[in-house]
Amino acid sequence: MKYLQQTWHFLVFLCIYLLFASYALAFPSETAWTLLLFATLIVLLEVFSLIGSLQNLEFSAPRYLSTHVDEAVSIEITMNKRPKKSFG
Repeated sequence: MKYLQQTWHFLVFLCIYLLFASYALAFPSETAWTLLLFATLIVLLEVFSLIGSLQNLEFSAPRYLSTHVDEAVSIEITMNKRPKKSFG
């Protein structure tokens, strides 16, 4: 359910950004370009906040794997969330 909600929010956010971009292209004025710049800054802020939350993830493989070219292997990877560091 959370994945569906995140996807819905992303699609709505993308549609709003595309509306700003199409407005700026259809009516090239200082206001339109300012709105597009503001929307771009908001998008970049959202992307950077997502990257920050992904930094707490840690991926590891249980064993070292060595293969040859064109050899198919299955890999088991575990994902752990690192605890937040406290300043104390």
